[in-house]
Amino acid sequence: MNQLWLNAALACIGATFDDDSQVVGIVVSVRKQADKVLFGFYRLGPLTLSHYPSLVQIALWTSNAQDEQAVRRIGRQLKEMLQLPASTKIGYQSHQDAMDANSSFNNSNRYEV
Repeated sequence: MNQLWLNAALACIGATFDDDSQVVGIVVSVRKQADKVLFGFYRLGPLTLSHYPSLVQIALWTSNAQDEQAVRRIGRQLKEMLQLPASTKIGYQSHQDAMDANSSFNNSNRYEV
């Protein structure tokens, strides 16, 4: 998980995304359940990464959940930068959806890549 966090942070710092103006932050947090990589509040929406057995979630925050094309590009590029297997799905949740549900953990993904 340390390497995933390092690569994600460096990608944000280095402005390596095609839509880097949309990327506004990244956070790692400990969770009670399985690993998650979330984008755009993206928490890189909740996704289980069974091959990384720690209880950690990485969330990449974006500025505009409505720009589906940009959000999906960011998600695909993040997957590539983290060298996640093609079969691994990462999901996007909007901040507003989480606020409306009063939860960021059990929401459905708005987008997946």
